[in-house]
Amino acid sequence: MSLAAAVLATLALQQPDPLAPARMGHVLCYEPDVARQTCYGTATYRWPGDGTIISDIVVAASAVPAIFVHSSAPVFVRGNAECTRLVPSADQITAIYEEGERLTGSDFESFRRILGSSIDQGNGPGRELCFAYTPLANGDLKSTASIDGVARPDLGGTVRWVRPAEGWRVAF
Repeated sequence: MSLAAAVLATLALQQPDPLAPARMGHVLCYEPDVARQTCYGTATYRWPGDGTIISDIVVAASAVPAIFVHSSAPVFVRGNAECTRLVPSADQITAIYEEGERLTGSDFESFRRILGSSIDQGNGPGRELCFAYTPLANGDLKSTASIDGVARPDLGGTVRWVRPAEGWRVAF
């Protein structure tokens, strides 16, 4: 093995694929409650076959009334982090459910614009948002966020890779 190949192999071992559990059917659970098997939100990943990775996210946005927001965004792996390019959030919202009913037409469009605008405050489009995941002793991961390389502690939190077939769900 050449020196260059050995160095590359060593670097690959030092930078594990942050999406490896998703490739095995796991879903990323945001703010897990292990006792109740609930998540504030989940991210499921797809590999359409064209070299892209799509993250499909469901978030519990409100308890009363019960509102769940669905969105999709392309992501990529940079080093040991999951990253995306920020675009207007409204463009990524694919569905909104209120009290179990899917919003449509002008109700959906209006809510999507308002919600997207609220999410986008201070995060401007075109910037690179990345999340690195550090293992914790209890099986969770600490999610550390950065935008264009600048730490954003307000965007991080606790996550855990879970299997929905084991009863995990998005709930309050």
